[in-house]
Amino acid sequence: QLPGINALVDIGNIVSLRHLLPVGGHAIDGLQADIALRPAHGREVFIPFGSGQPEHPEAGEFIFAEADTVLTRRWTWRQSSRTMTTLDTSDIEFNVDALPPVSQADAAAACREISELTARFCGGQMSVHVLSRENPSIRLRD
Repeated sequence: QLPGINALVDIGNIVSLRHLLPVGGHAIDGLQADIALRPAHGREVFIPFGSGQPEHPEAGEFIFAEADTVLTRRWTWRQSSRTMTTLDTSDIEFNVDALPPVSQADAAAACREISELTARFCGGQMSVHVLSRENPSIRLRD
């Protein structure tokens, strides 16, 4: 049994376990720059959740970053507190990491479930976007 943290974190954890896919959630209320999933150059700064000790990712390691601030390392396994979801979070980005052999249909089902659970337990407006080689970026807000 997983401990409850807050509705948004719990939704990500539930969907991750049900679909056996990594699911991350990032509060984007306070972002100051664009975010990107990209290879690290190795000089970015990562402060792990629950720690004050800065780290630097290895060059070439894939990171989720806001400029040179690392939000997540090793896909969604290691997250910083920079975009931690709290009870005050009003804007969130959920990412579902669906790499082969996971099908697009399986990824879409996980995204639908996140949308349905978020609408049911948190309210608000949602949209689903898929990033791929053919569609490498999205606009989260204007």
